[in-house]
Amino acid sequence: MTRFQRLAAATTAATFILIAVGGLVRATDSGLGCPDWPRCFGKLVPPAELHAWIEHSHRLVASVIIVLVAVLAVAAWRSGQARSVRWATVGAVAMVLGQALLGADGVV
Repeated sequence: MTRFQRLAAATTAATFILIAVGGLVRATDSGLGCPDWPRCFGKLVPPAELHAWIEHSHRLVASVIIVLVAVLAVAAWRSGQARSVRWATVGAVAMVLGQALLGADGVV
């Protein structure tokens, strides 16, 4: 397995973790656990409250996904992947950033 393939697999696994944590946010009604963005109650670290930590963990995993997808796109171009793979990673970056903007309260 090449480094690019391992990075793609890690990005895919992290995305599934994000989906699971998103389900946890929804199931526990923690979507408003942090009322402001990008901070949580005006601080970088949320208060000792379950819903705030669940929502904050979702934000942290999403941040990792943004970085992984961006690194994957750069790696696709640098490693000379097929044209379709390179453009698919650019599309993935656009979709992840678009979803992040939608999830950020008050940005869109």
